[in-house]
Amino acid sequence: MSESGFFNKIYKEIGKMAGDDVARKFWEKYGGLTVSFPKNLYSNEYAKEYIRKNNGKVHPSQMAKILNLTERRVRQIIKELRDEES
Repeated sequence: MSESGFFNKIYKEIGKMAGDDVARKFWEKYGGLTVSFPKNLYSNEYAKEYIRKNNGKVHPSQMAKILNLTERRVRQIIKELRDEES
């Protein structure tokens, strides 16, 4: 049995995903802190650049799925990009 079998829940999950050593490093660095992870994986800057490069090639609904944004937000960014160009 791996050592993570004795870890508290979050460290146990990290241990299963990435290994006991990684779980221990998380504990050493973040133990005692409340840590929240952003819902979106990609930064706003990346999302904007992705939309700029793929606008007209990829449908906004598909970009929304890839970037984990709403289609409405993708269309807002497209409008912002157009406004910047004019």
